[in-house]
Amino acid sequence: MGCPPFSIDYTIKKKKIKYCKFVNITLPPYTIAMPIEPPRVNLVPTEESPEELSEQHTTPRNKRKRMILVYGVSLFFVILLTFGYQIIFAEHTFFPFANIPIFRVLRSLARSGEITLKGEKEDRINVLLLGMGGAGHEGPYLTDTIILASIRPSTKQIFLLSIPRDLVVPLGNYGWRKINTANAFGELENPGNGAAFVSAALEKLLQQPIHYTVRVDFEAFRKLIDTMGGMYLTVDRAFTDTRYPTENYKYQVLTFNAGPQWFDGNRALQFARSRHGNNGEGSDFARARRQQKIIEAVKDRLFSVWTLTSPTVISTLIETFEQNVIINMNLGEMVRFARLMKNIDTRTINTIVLDTSAEGYLTETYFEGAFLLEPRTGNFDEIRTLITNIFDVQPVVVRKKISATLDVRNGTKIEGLARTVADALKKNGFTITNVANAPDQRITETFIIDQTDGKKEDAVSALHIFFGEQTSILPLPRNDGALREANPLQSPADFIIILGPNHAIHDNE
Repeated sequence: MGCPPFSIDYTIKKKKIKYCKFVNITLPPYTIAMPIEPPRVNLVPTEESPEELSEQHTTPRNKRKRMILVYGVSLFFVILLTFGYQIIFAEHTFFPFANIPIFRVLRSLARSGEITLKGEKEDRINVLLLGMGGAGHEGPYLTDTIILASIRPSTKQIFLLSIPRDLVVPLGNYGWRKINTANAFGELENPGNGAAFVSAALEKLLQQPIHYTVRVDFEAFRKLIDTMGGMYLTVDRAFTDTRYPTENYKYQVLTFNAGPQWFDGNRALQFARSRHGNNGEGSDFARARRQQKIIEAVKDRLFSVWTLTSPTVISTLIETFEQNVIINMNLGEMVRFARLMKNIDTRTINTIVLDTSAEGYLTETYFEGAFLLEPRTGNFDEIRTLITNIFDVQPVVVRKKISATLDVRNGTKIEGLARTVADALKKNGFTITNVANAPDQRITETFIIDQTDGKKEDAVSALHIFFGEQTSILPLPRNDGALREANPLQSPADFIIILGPNHAIHDNE
């Protein structure tokens, strides 16, 4: 086969050489001969030594080009290092675009190791979380969400204490008022000062320093969730709310099915705000527990690899915080706080809701027809003691007889786990009908199957006290094949407990 017209001519030492070589490529049912690039070797013998060839081709012009290239690259790296230092490390920078969010994050990351958070030296950081409607909503400055988060850095413990909106507290010159009005009074006195007003009032009431305050409106909440791409939540029990408020001051019907599901910002906001649901989800206390669940999910999503490795997501989050969130942390403190929170396992988060249950701290009252909550002892001493010693608090152990039967199954390969848990449950008032291994022993988290269709709310509450609020209590699976495999079928018990390695036992005599 001759050379094709597109073969390459090479001129070496004034001799013109035609180079052509083929390789066979088989693409069934054809075999095609394709020319290949010539090898990088001399095509004709040469008498010159490599040194002679090198000297022949290294001209003064080439030397100048090489020197210019070397100096140019060196100068580039000097400029880059100066630029990087000014942008990231210098206290004051003359680059106007250093305030671009991603550069600000880099600066804060580089210097966050030098920062100590307020309360960190005392090994307790208190952060007040406030949620309000914001512009365009009825009662825009009323805070429907009030949560005191206490973090102990040395042990990586977190306690979330939910304070109900109807709790009556002293608000200075305004007298005794519902705690959810404090933010509005603060804004009335000094626009933008509402969060600080709430913080000061609670500091005085609870006799605990509040180091940081974060106030989020509905719009910021939605943007936060959507920017992170949504989040995964498990709804513990199905419910329907027929009176969920719309933006045009009307109502809509919301329905949440039990089980794991993905929430966007709007759906997560509805889950957090719903106040009129059935199936035990119509109280402020139930809503507080849902809000705590959302905070845990946000923490996991916010500090996930996907979020932390995306400059676009980080920049958008910073812009959202600046526009819709009031927070008394500077960026360096935020980065330091993020590093601290990233290493905390969500399963170690403990939650407490101040409520009117038998183990709660509040009682109901009415004044001029208005529903109010006040301390059951008549003063706040008991609540102050709780908050002061919150890291020493153990979950309340149920001791009365519970009218529910349990089937306890070991979903792990930990020998004797089901029997140990069953014995502890029996001591705490439950009736055990069966103890055995689950069909699948690769379960990663404890969950409970409710076969009563939500008819035994007292038992559900007791199980949450025993295992922790994070434990999912799901309805009997009907069409979910994956969950049905883990479910020991045909059990007559009211609840089937599938134990994972994360179970929590509080067997206090």
